[in-house]
Amino acid sequence: MSFAEQMTEHWSSGHWRMDAAHNAVYCSIALMLSENGVSDSSATWWVYIVECKDRSLYTGITNDLARRVLEHNRANGARYTRQKRPVKLVYCEEVENRSLALRREALIKTWPRSKKLLLIREEQNHSPSQKALGVKQREES
Repeated sequence: MSFAEQMTEHWSSGHWRMDAAHNAVYCSIALMLSENGVSDSSATWWVYIVECKDRSLYTGITNDLARRVLEHNRANGARYTRQKRPVKLVYCEEVENRSLALRREALIKTWPRSKKLLLIREEQNHSPSQKALGVKQREES
């Protein structure tokens, strides 16, 4: 069993409580695994928020965080982010399936910027240093 499979099994078995702190750690680890080619893209969907160069926020969904952030930074992502590079991943949350991811994305997109920033701040307050985890998120252009 791969490390990613073990981690997923451990996570889903209830050994870890899903709270902001654990989600932040899991999100960071999943991004690192994804960047290193280890992913279970068929089962995991993510709702994410990136901060653009102009400090605007973009919300989207993906089944591969690292690939999607890289696509945004290479101008292969959403039309909105193409002229606002580089982008930085500032928030993500795991959801069970694509349908739930789409619903959560739609909800977050209705929120004012201030509410999105509160969500991001709450996540970052519980997240270990991304630099300490070796997460490379912004590709300078």
